Amino acid sequence: MREMQASPWTGHTGYQVQQPSNWWSWGLAIFIGISVFFSMIGLLLSALIPYDQLVVELKQDEPGPYPEAGTSEEQESWNESKAEYDEYIITKELFDNLESMKNTQIILGLITSTFGVVSLFLLVQLHPKRFYFAFAWIGCSAISSIVGQVMSYSMMGDLYQSIPEMDTGPWMSIQMGFGIGATIVCNLSLFCIILTCAIKSKGDQLEESGFHFVPSQQNQEN
Repeated sequence: MREMQASPWTGHTGYQVQQPSNWWSWGLAIFIGISVFFSMIGLLLSALIPYDQLVVELKQDEPGPYPEAGTSEEQESWNESKAEYDEYIITKELFDNLESMKNTQIILGLITSTFGVVSLFLLVQLHPKRFYFAFAWIGCSAISSIVGQVMSYSMMGDLYQSIPEMDTGPWMSIQMGFGIGATIVCNLSLFCIILTCAIKSKGDQLEESGFHFVPSQQNQEN
C-alpha cells in the first residue's frame, strides 16, 4: 500500500515580532537630555539671582509727613519722593515674594530633573523600565509647571490688590486658567509621544502567512 506523502504546504497561524528600532528609545533620550539641560540652566540662574540684594540697592527713604505749610515746590518734591517710595515698596514686595518662591521652584525643578536624568540613562541603555521613568518625568514636569504658575499668579494678584489703580478684575483668573490649560495640553502631547515610543519599542506583531512550504523528506536527506 502506497504511503501517503505529507503535503508540501502546512497551515500556520502564528505571529512574527518585527525587531524594533533602538532609536525609539535613543531619540527620546536626546529630547529629554536637551529639556533637562535647559531646565538646569534655568534653575541655576534662578538660584544665583540675589533678589534680596537687588532690593537693598533700590532702597528709598520714606519721605516723611506731607509739608502742608510748605511751598508748592516743596509739596511737589514730596509728591515725587512719595511716588518713588511707593514704587520701591511694590518692588520690594515683589522681590521678597520671588525670593520666597525660589526654594520651592528649585526643589521641584531638581526632582523633575532627577527623573529626567535617570530616564535618559535608562533609555540609552535600553533598560526594560526606561519608559516608566520617562512618564514620571512628564508627571513631575507638569506638576512643577502648574505649581509655579499658581504661585506666580497668586503673588501678582496680591500685589495688584495693594495698588488701588491696578484693577485687573477677572483677567488674572482667566489668564491663569489659560496658562494652566496650555501646560496641561503641552504635557499631554509629550505623554502621547512617550507612549508612542514605548509601544513602538516593543515591536510590531505581523501575522505570518497561513501556509508555509515544508521541504520533503527526500530533499532534506539530500
